[in-house]
Amino acid sequence: MGDFIHHIDNLVSKLDRNDPAPTYCSGIQVLNPAKVNQLIEPVEDFGDLWSQLIQKRQLFSSSVLPDKWFTVDTLEQLTQMNNQKA
Repeated sequence: MGDFIHHIDNLVSKLDRNDPAPTYCSGIQVLNPAKVNQLIEPVEDFGDLWSQLIQKRQLFSSSVLPDKWFTVDTLEQLTQMNNQKA
């Protein structure tokens, strides 16, 4: 399950699973751990991490959107995807 991303010029203002937005996120996030550790208190939950980064205006969404989506949820799906690339 993912979140709808509410943003202006890629600065995220809200992540919400129930409030629709044009952009939806479910998958890869790119983080700079050193910067994150400088900005926020340690947390165990990504929701808390995102909330703190949003409050500090330090969470951004990408303007690069993939043309084709796929999911890999099981080892069998991973094997199948790897075999398709070969």
